[in-house]
Amino acid sequence: MGLLRVPPAERIGCQILSYHHGDPRRFRGRPAGFYELLSGESQIGQVVQILSNALDAGKVVAYAETKAYPHSYRKTLVEAFRRSPLLLRTAIDNALAARTLPFEPEGRNFRLPSNALVARFCAGIAGKKVGRAAYGGLFEKSWKVACAAVDLDWTPESQAGLPEKSRWRTFPLPTQYRFLADPFFEAAGSVLGEAMRRDGRGEIARLHDNGAMPLPIGGGHLSYPATVQVDGRSFMIPEMAEWSAPHLFEFDGEEVVDRGELDIDGRPRLLDPTAYAAEDAVFLFANRLDEGEGVLRLWVGESIDGRFAEHPSSPVRISPAGSRMGGSIVRRGKQLFRFGQDLRGRYGDGLIAFRVEEISPTVYRETQAGELRLANHRGPHTLNFDNDTALFDYYEERLSPLAGVRRLRQRLRAGYP
Repeated sequence: MGLLRVPPAERIGCQILSYHHGDPRRFRGRPAGFYELLSGESQIGQVVQILSNALDAGKVVAYAETKAYPHSYRKTLVEAFRRSPLLLRTAIDNALAARTLPFEPEGRNFRLPSNALVARFCAGIAGKKVGRAAYGGLFEKSWKVACAAVDLDWTPESQAGLPEKSRWRTFPLPTQYRFLADPFFEAAGSVLGEAMRRDGRGEIARLHDNGAMPLPIGGGHLSYPATVQVDGRSFMIPEMAEWSAPHLFEFDGEEVVDRGELDIDGRPRLLDPTAYAAEDAVFLFANRLDEGEGVLRLWVGESIDGRFAEHPSSPVRISPAGSRMGGSIVRRGKQLFRFGQDLRGRYGDGLIAFRVEEISPTVYRETQAGELRLANHRGPHTLNFDNDTALFDYYEERLSPLAGVRRLRQRLRAGYP
């Protein structure tokens, strides 16, 4: 309001840090999230800045992004205010080290909106709610799994994308399942995936040209059968967040053996847990169920069946763009890549690739390397490689009068949104 002035840091012996819920390169001022939703943005910037005498124009010492929900202003703000406290440690570290991000506060300085603008905003939210309800009640995704040959030197940065559909080999959908998704390679060369049963419960199955063979794993809903090879042994850590903390399964020939719950601080339930084995440690990427898919955390342990502690760099990403895992950590050429789901728009509609610059028990760094989408279908949602073969899933939208009933039943069973 222009009533107070920030004295120089040398005068008061410190810097004052301030949160701003908006990306100052485009959106300064207030109310938080209002103008982003009005403009149709898919995400909202979150910054911690060094307070200055210009509104939302201080030097930025930490940055993240949260999802903008076009049908709900409340949900958008809850997401923003839940995530922004996670930036504080990074902000303090950067401020003490005099590190700032290259942000130019060139965004428009927004003020409180007029009544007419608020009315237009509310009408837009209401329209999105109606559209969301209609889609949820009448449409559902028909997921499929396919593989295709790629060049051995293929990388997300090669601009080659994934092969066109004429080169795909799509796995057949057995009659007992509604869809197939989340494909991973097993060390023995077979393909694993989530097979959604007619009753709405997922199970892990081996996929082949003649159908699918479910693995004998008890419990509730299962998905995302992420595999990893450690010291010549083959393991799987599927998602079972609806009903349990993650378990480690080992393949012994055609058999799969439950080695028990992963030893992780706090016993969190994890979304899409994905392990990566390096020479000196085993790393585990996942989202905590209580935090949601916009915060990617990292744990590290000395062995796959030992204790995992949270990595010093965790959380490694806070954003709807790429924070939920979309496949194994893969090496293509001399580079290591991580694939994350792009959740800024529709669920399952594309991946974002990150080049892993450094990974060790004390440091993790990555940079965005590209985006992957299919030309005539929605996806991919999960992507894995076995030398010159890419394995991925995709979906088509299908009109179904039972779509709403199935979604409601799944939410009631899962117990989370």
